[in-house]
Amino acid sequence: MFISEKEVVISFAQDITERKIAEFEMQQAADIFNNIQTGTYIYHLEDINDDRTLRLVLANPTSEKLTHAPVKDIVGKTIDEIFPGLRELGIPEAYANVIRTGEPYEIDEIVYEDDRVIRRLVFG
Repeated sequence: MFISEKEVVISFAQDITERKIAEFEMQQAADIFNNIQTGTYIYHLEDINDDRTLRLVLANPTSEKLTHAPVKDIVGKTIDEIFPGLRELGIPEAYANVIRTGEPYEIDEIVYEDDRVIRRLVFG
């Protein structure tokens, strides 16, 4: 079977176009994440059976207002290390269940001060 230069060029151009679209979409998602005015955290559950292994992998700049710590200082820590007061509210278990089941969790707005939850508003 003979493949012409035209076929190769078209295939190559298509691959580049798909990659550029993916890069553009990822940049848009990153821009939204970094500029949203709500502290946003992304956790990884290292052990699917243990919610104590929820480890922060990414946080947006607004989250620094909640923790009063630079994002670089909290990434890599567990949810209990960053927000010790959330365990008594069942938040780590709820977040782990989202990862386990894919089922959404009602969004809570948690006001945190001096390692204490001072107010919890539930939206649903």
